[in-house]
Amino acid sequence: MVAAIQNFGAPAAHIPPRPFFTNMVKDKSPEWPKAVGDLLKDNDYDANATLNQAGAGIKGQLQQAIVDTYAPALSPVTVMLRGMKSQDPTLVVTGKTVGEARARVKAGLTNYGASTKPLIEHGDMLNAVDFEVSISAAGLNQISPV
Repeated sequence: MVAAIQNFGAPAAHIPPRPFFTNMVKDKSPEWPKAVGDLLKDNDYDANATLNQAGAGIKGQLQQAIVDTYAPALSPVTVMLRGMKSQDPTLVVTGKTVGEARARVKAGLTNYGASTKPLIEHGDMLNAVDFEVSISAAGLNQISPV
C-alpha cells in the first residue's frame, strides 16, 4: 500500500506521485524478453531457474529505482516530522504533531539532521521488495511481485 501511494501519490494527503515503480517498468521492461531468452539458454531451458534469476534481476532494478528517486523533494514539514521522530521514536504522527512540525518549520527550527531522501526513511519499502515464481494450473511459470 505504501509503495502504491508513493508511486501514484495521494492528493488528499498532500503526497505527490513519485513514480519509481512505473518509471522502472517503462524503462527496464523492454530489456526483459531478451534477458529471459538469454537466461533460458544459459540454464539449459530450465524455466524455474530462469524465472528465479529474472525475478532477482527485476527486484534489483526496482530497489535501485527506489534508491535513485529524489524528486519531487519531501516537504519541509515531512523532513521536520522525520527529525522529530528521530528525537522521540515513540512519536505518533497526528494532526497535532503535523501542526507542531509546521510551526517549527515556520520558526526556522532544526530538523535534527533528518534525511531529505524520498522513499527511504527506515528502509522498510526497499527491504520489502521481493518476487515469487509460481506454476499455474496450466503448468505455466510466472513471476509476480509480492
